[in-house]
Amino acid sequence: MPARLRHVASILALVLSMPTGCGNTVTRAPAGSGGAGGQGTGAAGTSGEGTGASAGSGGAGGEGTGAAGTGGQGTGATGAGGAAGANSGDCHTDANCPGSTCVDITPGGFRVCKTNYPPAETCARPDFDECCTTEDCGPGSTCLAAPLLPYCGGPPPLENNVCAKDLCSSDDECPGGLCAPAGTLNNKVRACVSARCRLDADCDAEPGGICATVRDPCCNQPEGLFCVYPGSGCRSSSDCGQGEYCGRDAGGAARCIVGDVVCPA
Repeated sequence: MPARLRHVASILALVLSMPTGCGNTVTRAPAGSGGAGGQGTGAAGTSGEGTGASAGSGGAGGEGTGAAGTGGQGTGATGAGGAAGANSGDCHTDANCPGSTCVDITPGGFRVCKTNYPPAETCARPDFDECCTTEDCGPGSTCLAAPLLPYCGGPPPLENNVCAKDLCSSDDECPGGLCAPAGTLNNKVRACVSARCRLDADCDAEPGGICATVRDPCCNQPEGLFCVYPGSGCRSSSDCGQGEYCGRDAGGAARCIVGDVVCPA
């Protein structure tokens, strides 16, 4: 073969040996990074409890998967005070009074456990007893063991059965006091008791005052309702220091007073 033809043949052979496709190399872009999650801020709480805001949304990534958003961490601020609490008392529900009930001494006022006094069923002292059972009494009376009211000095009362009736029926019959329910303040029947206040709201001469039952310093029996203030206030002489007793000041509040109490003979 002539030299020129051999040269053309070698070029043709070289061309035929090359790949026929257009071999472009494809490089994947790296996965997109997710945006930072939003961060919620808790709204101020109402009625004492705050509620956190909703969690932030995850940012939009590229072709990759974005990272999840970070949830909100908001904490609500302390809410404003709600409705005023109930009046003070030695009990608040019947659950505080095993075998008894929790009652108001005056409507909406101080609450105490009511004592249930069972009627007499026999005569322990027939020569002194007025009744042996309630059947021996007239309408509206119950045969109870005396004394009907707490003993607080003076000649000791007889311990016999009596036909008992309420000693009052409304506060109007108790000047300067109130008609306490039977079974409260150690009274077996409804009876008048002292009341220099009726509700905690009446005790506003100093902060933190409550209208509570206070015991007589001579016999330690419940006397009635009086304002009691933090600090020098008391509900019985046991709340006071040595050489003091739980008396009443000029305004009728129960206070620890220095000195000896003068009691009836």
